[in-house]
Amino acid sequence: MNALHKWKDRWNTMREQKNFGMFFIAVTLLSFGVYLFLSLISLGHLFPTVFYVRGTDFFMDFFNSIRDAAQGVEAYTERHIIYPPMANMFFWLLAKITPDGYNATEFDDRKDWMQEPVAIVLLLTFILICTLLFALCVWKSLRCDQKTKWLFTAASVLCIPYFNMMERGNILILCMIALLIYIQTYESEKWYWRELGLLALAFSFSIKLYPILFAWVLLADKRYWAIIRCALYSLAMLILPFFCFGGPTVFLSLLQNIFSFSSGGGGAASGITNFLHLPPQLLPILTYSIFGLAVLNFLVAPWVYEKRWKVLMCGCMAFVAFPSLTSTYGWILFLLPLILFVNEKEAQASDFSYIVTMTVPFAFLTIPITFHVTANAVAVYLALWILLGMTTVQTCKEIRARIREKKTA
Repeated sequence: MNALHKWKDRWNTMREQKNFGMFFIAVTLLSFGVYLFLSLISLGHLFPTVFYVRGTDFFMDFFNSIRDAAQGVEAYTERHIIYPPMANMFFWLLAKITPDGYNATEFDDRKDWMQEPVAIVLLLTFILICTLLFALCVWKSLRCDQKTKWLFTAASVLCIPYFNMMERGNILILCMIALLIYIQTYESEKWYWRELGLLALAFSFSIKLYPILFAWVLLADKRYWAIIRCALYSLAMLILPFFCFGGPTVFLSLLQNIFSFSSGGGGAASGITNFLHLPPQLLPILTYSIFGLAVLNFLVAPWVYEKRWKVLMCGCMAFVAFPSLTSTYGWILFLLPLILFVNEKEAQASDFSYIVTMTVPFAFLTIPITFHVTANAVAVYLALWILLGMTTVQTCKEIRARIREKKTA
């Protein structure tokens, strides 16, 4: 009972001091500890339950991308990849290190890569370098006391979206590093740091396309010249690498591949629909309706919310709501608004519901559901819907309040 009262007092103190960043730290690190403990006492049986198809497809976003990129222009026309040319060029360069025999393997033989020492060393090097850069960028982005910076940085790496992203070997990690640089330099007093932020945003666009929507905040802040420069950087980073894969005409193949990939619902949506025995026709209607509502929220967010962390939260919802992007590792994007929130000098008690909802999918949820659906995948969808509902209601209230102010003015 004493321990229960102690935790209750800490909870009340946290709310009174509005130190909600500690909630993210506590939930993430505690869940990681529980995950390790359960994995040990289950003799490893629970360890793979938090990963895609129970870990039977480890690192295949990384290895498959190298195999595909090694084919040159056929990566788009025959392998039907959805990566922009900058990302594909990165994997093409890695293919120069890996053996030609493995680069030429068919899809059914893709897991043979795990038997090649060169491939494993290359993968571990990629993960190590990216993790160090990611942790450094998180650390530099925080504006808080040293203890909170250490704990928050540790929680950012020891969370399930990051683990899933590394388990897939997904290039989203490079996109996240670039976006962290962008938000870190956005309000810098030095022009060259702001320019670096624009280059970082353009680079993230050249890898994943959708992060360019964060330039919408520049428009709301009337930084028109910055938008023009960012657009020029983005076009250059998008078009120039195309010449390594047959020229700009390949862009049409890329678009066809993207829409073909997302037409089925994407992510774990199909698995959840089958698990709940819902009509398959409901899936595209539901997913694209949610995506459309999320986009509308983000479009008006810069003019509705003064706090930039809420604007970024709306942007992350629009990204994650897109069918092919709804995944456990995709939730790592919500680290951006969480960092800005921690940097806020003043927080409101009403913000706590947003922080709790954003935090839950970062925790390790070791609850087996089905082979193709993890508990964290379900948590991502539920958290997305709850956030979208709360944000839509608040957005409507803010718009109505501003309309009334104009009428009475």
